[in-house]
Amino acid sequence: MHERPERRFSAGDLPGVFSSRVSLCGVGIVINEEDSPPHLLAERMKEELYFGFSEVDDLVPEIVIPALEAALKNNGIRYECKPIPGTRDGFSFEERSVYNREAAKDIWENAFALFDCRLG
Repeated sequence: MHERPERRFSAGDLPGVFSSRVSLCGVGIVINEEDSPPHLLAERMKEELYFGFSEVDDLVPEIVIPALEAALKNNGIRYECKPIPGTRDGFSFEERSVYNREAAKDIWENAFALFDCRLG
């Protein structure tokens, strides 16, 4: 796998505190470590989740999305996990050469739609 990033805050760290969460970066969601990988905390998650991935991201191995989806499905978590066709890592940042205006618009619309639905 890739070098392990610093442990990040996970939806499983504070179960029931949030009604929804969004992740637009796949780095560190699934790691090959035994000490509390974030995706294995799915049994503690209570919120609805949205993951917007780029189609190509050199820092996110191919195993990430299937492992993440398996953990979420096995624990009955409501989620959407959406790799965006034709995009590369950083596509939602206007200042980057890989910026994709339509794809960025779509992921932000999806994220805010989840917030609107869950936060009222």
